[in-house]
Amino acid sequence: MFNQMQTLEWLIEDTNDNVRYLTAKNILNMPQCSLRTLKIKLKSDSIYKEVTQKQKEDGSVGHGNVWDGTPSTLLLLVQRGFDISDPKIHKVCRHVLQYQDKNYRWVAILGQSSEEITHCYGVDSFLLKTLLLAGFPPLDIRIRKSFAKVVKQQSKDGGWGKGCKKFEPNQSCPYKTLQVIQALHLVRFPQYEAKLKQGVLFLNNYLKEKSHHELNYLILNKLELHIFITIAVEILSKSELKWAENWAMSCYNERYFEPPILPKDKLTSRPDYIRNNLTKEFFTYYLTYFMLKMQKNKNTS
Repeated sequence: MFNQMQTLEWLIEDTNDNVRYLTAKNILNMPQCSLRTLKIKLKSDSIYKEVTQKQKEDGSVGHGNVWDGTPSTLLLLVQRGFDISDPKIHKVCRHVLQYQDKNYRWVAILGQSSEEITHCYGVDSFLLKTLLLAGFPPLDIRIRKSFAKVVKQQSKDGGWGKGCKKFEPNQSCPYKTLQVIQALHLVRFPQYEAKLKQGVLFLNNYLKEKSHHELNYLILNKLELHIFITIAVEILSKSELKWAENWAMSCYNERYFEPPILPKDKLTSRPDYIRNNLTKEFFTYYLTYFMLKMQKNKNTS
């Protein structure tokens, strides 16, 4: 049985400054004045120090490749609690935005043009969610125009990325769909709420028939379903997410949630932001958020 008090105590007392700050902000909903001291402590984060010490004059903090370079590193930092109130993070965001082309797309970061890549919106949605997590204003015209492009690509099944080699030709890609869902959930433009729900339903239907072993396998292959369920719990009913609650409890270990273990030969092939989310501390943060929302849903139903 999920022990709310013990797990929250563990998150606040036995984890790192990053998870402690995120827990206080997003789970305990502490006021800004109370969060200030915790946020100051984030500057001692070793990853933040290493990244910002190597930051170039143009704001970049990585290599040219989108998955191993500046965008991926920016996502890693914002998932650890940093945002554009930090001048160094703001500079990274400005650098990322420079790659957006006249069509409000970011495919130039892959070394191609949006005329060449007319169908793949994975990079665009990845960067949209990253900038929004960093606190970049959603009403900025570059964000709004990019969203309009991405949303238009939604398939009839509710997902995005149809034609992905890993799946049936007429099925949307769960991985790309999750990127778009995260971005739409962060921006919450009223005109896209129906699109968001359709995307959540598509991904939920894809996941709910999977065994616990299959769900863990998907996580280890970069489908961050532990993040997806923190979004789905705000949109779907508790009965629709019973599979997720059962899976979460299969990971529970008295005080914290134990993530699937990445095989050593796979570690180097996973981006840093993926490995970051699969530490015990961050994994517990996400699943605790989900479980508390589920409990609230039960109490108010």
